[in-house]
Amino acid sequence: MNVKLKTLEIDIDFFSSLLFLFFIQQITLLIESIYMLNLLNTRMDMKALGLLLLALPVFLFSIQNNKFTYISLVGLMLVCMTLSPLLSTASRIFSAGIGAGTFLLYLGLHLSNKGSSKVDWGQSAAWATLVSILSRHVGGSLDISITGNSKIIGWMLVIIAALLFYFTVKDYREPDPIAHKKREERPPYYTWFSVLGLAGSILFIYFALSSPGVIARWTEGDHNTIRFVPAVSILIFIHLSRYFRSSHTKPRLSIALWNVLFVGFFIWNILLHRVTFPSLENLNPVTVGQEGLFDKVICYTALVLSPVVFVNISLFAHSIKFVKTSKLATPFLGGVLMMILCIFVLIFTNTWGYVGTIGRIFRNQFHLPFALAGLMMILPYFFTDPCNEKKTTRFKLNLGWVLSLVLFTTLSALIFLKRNKMVSTGQAHFNRLTLMTYNIQQGVDLFGAKNFDGQLAKIREVDPDILCLQESDASRISGGNSDVVRYFSEKLGYYSYYGPKTVTGTYGTAILSKFPLENCRTVFTYSSKDEIGTAIAEIAIRDLKIQIINSHPAGNETSRAEHIHMVISEARQNEYVIAMGDYNFRQDSPYYKKITKFLNDAWLRVYPDAIGQIDTNKIDPSIMRRKQSSGKLLNGGKIDMKTRIDHIFISDKFEVLEAHYLPAPESQTDHPLHWAVVRFFQ
Repeated sequence: MNVKLKTLEIDIDFFSSLLFLFFIQQITLLIESIYMLNLLNTRMDMKALGLLLLALPVFLFSIQNNKFTYISLVGLMLVCMTLSPLLSTASRIFSAGIGAGTFLLYLGLHLSNKGSSKVDWGQSAAWATLVSILSRHVGGSLDISITGNSKIIGWMLVIIAALLFYFTVKDYREPDPIAHKKREERPPYYTWFSVLGLAGSILFIYFALSSPGVIARWTEGDHNTIRFVPAVSILIFIHLSRYFRSSHTKPRLSIALWNVLFVGFFIWNILLHRVTFPSLENLNPVTVGQEGLFDKVICYTALVLSPVVFVNISLFAHSIKFVKTSKLATPFLGGVLMMILCIFVLIFTNTWGYVGTIGRIFRNQFHLPFALAGLMMILPYFFTDPCNEKKTTRFKLNLGWVLSLVLFTTLSALIFLKRNKMVSTGQAHFNRLTLMTYNIQQGVDLFGAKNFDGQLAKIREVDPDILCLQESDASRISGGNSDVVRYFSEKLGYYSYYGPKTVTGTYGTAILSKFPLENCRTVFTYSSKDEIGTAIAEIAIRDLKIQIINSHPAGNETSRAEHIHMVISEARQNEYVIAMGDYNFRQDSPYYKKITKFLNDAWLRVYPDAIGQIDTNKIDPSIMRRKQSSGKLLNGGKIDMKTRIDHIFISDKFEVLEAHYLPAPESQTDHPLHWAVVRFFQ
């Protein structure tokens, strides 16, 4: 009987870990899908209401706590997890939303059932986070279990979860009405604080810990270290969790202090990389370089302290077990509302220019949603005592130790033994370069589908020596916490500079190169709508220094004028200059006329009338209506690019040999793909 009980505990622990992993994946797909479709129109619309599916815990008011209900909820979650990676972006909003919302409903139901199998949700969340870190590392920031041909891994996890649930639900015990009547009654605020603390802890996992690569993009820190430190910290937590509780002591203040330190260092880490942008009174550009040693210490300290999030989940989840199901409905809805609020705030820190007057409140406030989530975790320790329980966590040695050792060894090997093979430039490239500018729309195609591999194929087809990406800052929840720059650089073997950090709220200007990048920096100029962060780097070919400038300006006339003034100022300081990007102006604009006084337009160097050749074999003739920026297709394999806004500008030291445009949607994004072959002289 004792052996059977231990087996059941292991089954329910692994099952709960998989459910928590599925929840993180589903809420990631939900937010990403909503954003991708809204990105097509650059405004919020009714699709954002998909977030309301997270409010399924409303059924806690009336749901029956019985075996059939558990089977129905788990079955629905597993079906959604199976279908979501296969569906279109629009359909995925519905599927992923139901999957994530159903998990929250299941969680409330399970926590309110005092007779249910004992689960340490903190350890379940820790295991799920470790698997997520490993999966994203292998996938180059994409979760390999829900993307590409490796989706079969996710389906295998669904099958495993179904089998584990089958073995655990066989021994399901109906709630004891007498035990429920004897349930300890507590003030409503106690339940509210516990649920909000649980929600805040889950937000930290979703926002950052399950995909630490996003933190590397806040700080431009080392990806491998930033992945490894929290992974080791989590493993230590899993195996020392029995020391975080005691039936004879009350460690409330100790854990409260731990929370305060973690949240403090975490937000400090963000604020260190916050930029004071130029205002109208002070239009001088602001230049941001690489992080220093002190910045790294603050970042790593926050990551070392991060397991307190899982301690919180263990404590808050256990304290909720004393509440009736119907009395959990309102607190859970409150927790969901706070989660939705934090999600919107985090997205608005990036899209503030597109959500009306209220959006300006969130400009440069990237730390704000983390501060809100942190308060949700900290406050319960000052108004309640979730530590004052007979049992808050459980510690099992055997199988857990073996699995964690295997996982730790695998993760360590992948992180520190994996080395990207850098592409060879070859001697033939030393006097000619292929330049390419590519607005990738956060890695999304013209129809709103995630399209990393389609865009990667186009890059490989052109095989550029220098590649400038715009709208490349996908390393945030709106981009599924997936790093398209890292994905491309790893697959191509290119050196890369991410450009403006995610905390600054730009849409990204990254530089990738077959040559090592030097003197990398970001220059911020005045902006009225989008933060204008221009990435600048240098490459060395023999004894020559070539400067690369990647731009994506927007906003009013003042912001555009200040940006062009900065680019011209940079170009004047160097003989060899390549300035590429989505400039958001045509060749008849005053800004174009200003920059072409100092730099040459590669397209007009080959086609002075802006009408050039195009490979008709790469064009779909059935597509009649195209964006103006993609040009106008003419008879005889010609394309009129007078309305182009994606440009390649070069200094007089370069001769243009070829220039090309590939319109959307054939470009695999919503912008045309533009590249040129140039030769330079000493």
